[in-house]
Amino acid sequence: MPYAQAGSMATWLKSPAPLTRGSATWENDSFLRHHVRTTMLGLVSALAYIHREINGMIGFHHDIKPDNIILFVDPKLVWKICDFGTANLKDPKEGTGTACTTANYFGTYTYRPPEYFIDQGVAMHGRAFDVYSLGCVMLELATVFTYGWKPEGLTAFQRKRQDASKRPYSGNLKPPIDISFHNSPEVVKSWIEHLKNQNQSVEDSNGVSDIVPVLDIISEMLMSRYERIFAWEVEMDLYEIFNPHASVDEQAERLRNIVQPSVQPLDQTKEQHNPMRRAISHSKRQWYTEILQGRDWNYSARSLSRRSARMLFDLDHSNGRPCTNLGKTATTQHFRSAHFFGRHVIHEKIISGFQRHNTVIGLYGKSGVGKSHSAYYYASGFQDPKDPQDRKHTLWVDSKDWNSITGSFWEILSITGAPRPTERDTLSIVTSLSEWLEEAKTGPWIMVLDGLEDEDVADKLNQILPISDGEILITTKNKIILTKFFDVNSKDCFIRMGDLLPLPDLTASYIFDSHINRDLITNTESRDFLVERLPLPALIISMAKHMNRTDYTTQTLQEDECSGANHTIEQQYSDFSKRLLSPLLPSLPNSNTITGELNILGEMSCLNHTRIEFTLLQQVHTKPDELQSYLSTLEQCSLISMGENRVYSMQHYVQVAVLQWFQIGRGDERILQLHATALRMLYKQYIRETQKRHRKVNGKSRVPSRLWKLPYKPHFDRFLEYARKNTAKAKSNRFLSYRINGIDVMVAAIVTFSKLYLEEHRYDDAICVLEFVDAIYDGHERRYELKRLLIRAYFEKPLRDEYNDKWDRIFKLSRELIDEAVKSKNMERKWALVLDLTRFYSESHQPDKALRELNSLWMFKLNVEDGEAKLDIKMDVDLNRFKKQELAVQWKVEEGRVNFVDAKLRMHQGFDKSAAKRIQTAISCWQDAIRGIASWQLDYDEEWTWELKEMIADAYIDIGKQKELEEAEEILEHLLQRRIQAPDHENADHAAKRRWDIECKKANAWIKRGDEHHRKRAIELLRNHLQKYENIYGGQDACTRNCAYLLRWALSTDSQKEEVQQLEQKYQLRKMSAVRVDTAERSGQYLSLSHYSLLLILATYILGHVLDAVWGKWSGKHDQAAGNELSRQLEMS
Repeated sequence: MPYAQAGSMATWLKSPAPLTRGSATWENDSFLRHHVRTTMLGLVSALAYIHREINGMIGFHHDIKPDNIILFVDPKLVWKICDFGTANLKDPKEGTGTACTTANYFGTYTYRPPEYFIDQGVAMHGRAFDVYSLGCVMLELATVFTYGWKPEGLTAFQRKRQDASKRPYSGNLKPPIDISFHNSPEVVKSWIEHLKNQNQSVEDSNGVSDIVPVLDIISEMLMSRYERIFAWEVEMDLYEIFNPHASVDEQAERLRNIVQPSVQPLDQTKEQHNPMRRAISHSKRQWYTEILQGRDWNYSARSLSRRSARMLFDLDHSNGRPCTNLGKTATTQHFRSAHFFGRHVIHEKIISGFQRHNTVIGLYGKSGVGKSHSAYYYASGFQDPKDPQDRKHTLWVDSKDWNSITGSFWEILSITGAPRPTERDTLSIVTSLSEWLEEAKTGPWIMVLDGLEDEDVADKLNQILPISDGEILITTKNKIILTKFFDVNSKDCFIRMGDLLPLPDLTASYIFDSHINRDLITNTESRDFLVERLPLPALIISMAKHMNRTDYTTQTLQEDECSGANHTIEQQYSDFSKRLLSPLLPSLPNSNTITGELNILGEMSCLNHTRIEFTLLQQVHTKPDELQSYLSTLEQCSLISMGENRVYSMQHYVQVAVLQWFQIGRGDERILQLHATALRMLYKQYIRETQKRHRKVNGKSRVPSRLWKLPYKPHFDRFLEYARKNTAKAKSNRFLSYRINGIDVMVAAIVTFSKLYLEEHRYDDAICVLEFVDAIYDGHERRYELKRLLIRAYFEKPLRDEYNDKWDRIFKLSRELIDEAVKSKNMERKWALVLDLTRFYSESHQPDKALRELNSLWMFKLNVEDGEAKLDIKMDVDLNRFKKQELAVQWKVEEGRVNFVDAKLRMHQGFDKSAAKRIQTAISCWQDAIRGIASWQLDYDEEWTWELKEMIADAYIDIGKQKELEEAEEILEHLLQRRIQAPDHENADHAAKRRWDIECKKANAWIKRGDEHHRKRAIELLRNHLQKYENIYGGQDACTRNCAYLLRWALSTDSQKEEVQQLEQKYQLRKMSAVRVDTAERSGQYLSLSHYSLLLILATYILGHVLDAVWGKWSGKHDQAAGNELSRQLEMS
């Protein structure tokens, strides 16, 4: 802390030193009063900050006094609190105070609160201690405000306290002259009234009357410990008083910034100061109370609960004492020793419900949300309320079945003194209790029916119990139970209990901390990681007990969960699953039967939990009324929720628990069937929606856009999670023996939606699901589509170490499918597969093999004459003309690709002249393909055309001449504008990446321009995009390294060696030797050439000039030879 030039407040209160800055003096009343106002607000703001919870810790000073407040004059007058020698930081869940012992004195006698001198060594002193001390200081400041340093001010007040000292303190810290505040409370109270009278007598025009409400606040700061207000309340009140012209928005913003949440368990705040109660009594405005309510402050006065019209208890006679069995059941005994954190709003709703003269209130929700604890807390308040007239009989009934109910009834009869039946049969017990409850002399009562789940039992209880004579609070997992007692439209009677709120709400943390061995909490971050994944009190308590038994720290648990080494959290869900599903289980006729509700719940657990449409479920459940009945039951049990337009949602942990219940009880086959059914739903709805959108325009079809699939991706991601976890099982052939209904449609769904992963460059995800289904599918209907897409996934995945064998996989799968196509005489498939294989050879830098495969397809070709596309049929095959045209265009595209790859290889070895010829040939092929698409009006014409244009732009950039570079930039700019104008609902990440890819290609063209202006533009763009790529995809992703490679090239020509070296080291650029061109929806990748490829390149380019000379002749002979060979194979097949 810097040097304090003007001394302490203790000195200032006795005799202030003259001011050394400006013209102001302490004798100036206006200046002094403004300074006191500023000082009061500043000090209480500082104390409120000390008391604020930050990172799970709160502070207290424990020695606020004028000697520890010092004045600074530079750059302006300001008082600051100092000397934190007795201060402390503490976790509020451990208690917010420190005990006073002979070894731990704190505070100063004059300014200590009265509770300090009571039960020393036992009482805990925390933030309330500081509020009292500051209240004393503020009262002294108010005295200076009123009198300055006149004798009738501070001197008179001090003398009055000395003369009136009562309760002499015998401790060894009592000063000879006692001028303490705590030892003269009546003098303090009288002095406050004296100051108020003095200030009220002054004309308001002098601007001093605002100290009067401040004196009322000081009175609240000096009240008894549990009635004392908080520092943040004082700050807010002073701000409002001293800033009367502040807007509502300014005041609300300040309150939001300083208000502290209700951190004490609700069961510990019964008789303590409640800011909400104070706000209401002080007529605070609605915005004020709404902010408090948002921080879990509520007006929980039980005296506002409905009082029975029946006679009150006669407190003068023992027979009028209320009776209770709350402490005699195992459940409630646990609640007696467990704090009740949070649920303030639920408690208020119970009070409000009974206030409206309802006699029955129901708490419903999933198991483990705290229904029973909430009911216990409410009922227990009537055992010893603040107002004795609010006492009631508090009765607890275990309602899980009739045996439990009659047992509880018998216990209640035994404690009430009511006559018990001679026979302990159900009818006699129920009759006797009902009669006792009906008697007027019994007095008011409240009964909790805990865990009532059976509808028949609920019907009987409604008929038997004298509901109108008392209050009944029901807890149940099934909302339907409550309709047995009151009408479904009685909304005040239905109180749904949901999950705990996520962080930053602290209720879950408090519950966890109150049950865990604190030594196991390594740090706040790991604790928060855990409680964020445990949304129910029951799960939190169960996890805490498990960790206590196993000495499992929060840090170790977080590390194990993130690494996949352990799944302790999911195990808690598994243990909890039967309890969660209990409302659905009693109706099972035998252990092998799955109800319709459970089956639907299992299928929904295989979909994304946030949005499950009714129409989606209808794809496999074709009886709408029956489906709606199942969903209603699940909703009544709080296992799912319905939003607008019949869209359902459920909690993720419910999905986990449900699937684990099926796993334990029904095994892998049932889980696989549930996922298969969920995928069938997706596929059928997608096909139906696609058919609606699919329209014929001028004889051609609209392309089914990838955007149509996007809504289904979150659901398909659920199958991806399942496939990842079960890949090993699938590859071990464990699933092949399972008989899965609708497996062909399941495979069709996987083929359809895994394409999204490929389009978004999620190659590993696509390969994961495709390999999984390939391992479990032995059918034939979808075999071709599945394996061909798997080939595409292998092919498009950038080359990395783990996929060095991908060429072998592609070749093997391709040959397998080609052989099958030849055997089945499916010419269309054979052509498509051979074209795929051609592309495979091209991309693997084997143009000779690619050309050999391509020339085996000689039966018809695309020729362009006078700008018109014509189909040149050399041999008729069993294909319609439209399909022949499409395949002919694809043939021309692959011919261009072969030439382009060959040109890249030649260019890499320095054969620029022959490479230029090959590039021109490739461009001509792609231009011919575009003419064919336009002339024949093929499907997907726009997408296909732009893909080819992008390939042409790549070729122009490789040529590198000014004219071609300009044409490339023009194409890329049009393509970029097309991407920018894509619909808003396109996947944002994917759309942004495609724009970056195109812009990087433009940067490549700018670099090749060779001038300083374009090179600097390229460097700026590439630096920006490189950071984006790395942030999203990582440093070793293909797109990231492609961008880095271009930036290295641009910087190299700009002589920036240091940055070039950094790029080479960071992105391993030295290992890259050739570029795999980025086209359409696929990313680029630098490929390390194998030794075999290098030998091939060397041999190819040694003979380059020879190949140039004989190209046409060789191609013609090869075409004929390949055609003869294919005819022979067809004849043999």
